[in-house]
Amino acid sequence: SVSKSNLDSLLFISVNSYNQIDRFLRDNNRGSISALMIAGVWIEGQYLATQVALNNTDEILRDRIGEQKIILGDLLMLLRPYSSNSDDYRTLYGMMEEISSLYSGVKVSYRLGEPETREEDGRLVMVQHEESIVEMSDAQLAQIAEKSKEVRNKLISGN
Repeated sequence: SVSKSNLDSLLFISVNSYNQIDRFLRDNNRGSISALMIAGVWIEGQYLATQVALNNTDEILRDRIGEQKIILGDLLMLLRPYSSNSDDYRTLYGMMEEISSLYSGVKVSYRLGEPETREEDGRLVMVQHEESIVEMSDAQLAQIAEKSKEVRNKLISGN
């Protein structure tokens, strides 16, 4: 099974590797492939995170899953221009919208914490801390997890 620290490492590696590949694809006018890659990385991360969250009571992981409501909104905006390119993109966009609709009842708000002053490279830097407040029921998490699993499995099987 995937532990929380392994999940954190996997997400870091995914994001790090993705940034380099994204830069290359965008520089070579392959934005649609980049968008497809982001969607693939996101759905796999979402699938893994939700499956772990169903079997572990980890509030931080639950909050990260709830925060995906915002990220998924951005991802849909990224995919929207390509959704008219082909049936495959249209289908992918529709599946991502189905996940997004399950997030409609999830509430995500932010509260600013106390700013912290610290020294970095000999300079005084002020860091503003922000805390997210996620309101998501067990039923909402279960529905999101199930739909994420369904979409992921459809993408993997190609059906």
